[in-house]
Amino acid sequence: MKNCKICGSGKNRVTFQKDKWEVIECLECKHGITSPVPTQSELEKIYNGEYYDNRYTEKRNLNQIIRHERHRIKLLKRYHDQGDILDVGYGDGGFMIALSESGYCPIGIDLSSTHSLMLKRSHGIDTFTDFNQIKKKFKAITLWHTLEHHLMPEDTIRSVQNLLSSDGILIVEVPNISSYDRYAEKANWAGWELPLHINHFSLKSLQVFFNKYDFKILNINHYHSNAKKKELSKKGLPKFLCRFISSFYPSTSLCMTMKMY
Repeated sequence: MKNCKICGSGKNRVTFQKDKWEVIECLECKHGITSPVPTQSELEKIYNGEYYDNRYTEKRNLNQIIRHERHRIKLLKRYHDQGDILDVGYGDGGFMIALSESGYCPIGIDLSSTHSLMLKRSHGIDTFTDFNQIKKKFKAITLWHTLEHHLMPEDTIRSVQNLLSSDGILIVEVPNISSYDRYAEKANWAGWELPLHINHFSLKSLQVFFNKYDFKILNINHYHSNAKKKELSKKGLPKFLCRFISSFYPSTSLCMTMKMY
């Protein structure tokens, strides 16, 4: 990587390696890129293989799904309590199921159609594999741990811009390469996941990236650090205090809510 694709800086270093893959991190905005960048055919081979079967092994009932997605629904309700919602990279469809149960009208788009038939039959939820197939505007578009998987995230965001309504919001959650957890857990950090995670965002690089596409940031949430909570727990601190203190340390996940100017 000669220059950072986010900020243009030529200063970088390798910060993580696994097999033939490595992460080259910009020293200015802290954005990381997996190198060599996997080809589309390499990615399709992984996603069409055992990726979904291995990732979604636990069969959850409706109450478990709603409970797991509760914090995401709560965030969405700050801005819209009904309307059409597009979930990009919907996985097993859990968030869309929770949306439907909460009075929203969800639609999903994903590279794989593994769960599409179940979602349509059981919940009446339509899904697509290409942005060009979608012909409506949305009150909100969500990307929960999706953008880091995309070869060309800029193309994804251009498509998102065309599908947002005038009062629509965009919610993006990604692994935070500058999180406390990343530095504490080092090679064991869950956010690496090479080669599937191609773009490794920091808070700074995510802000710079979306500023290029005229998005205004409404809210940033970095949750609480599990690594710090474990450290404090080993010292014998009460659970409530561990959780409170760890909330001041950025966790693996970084969530940003935005709207277009």
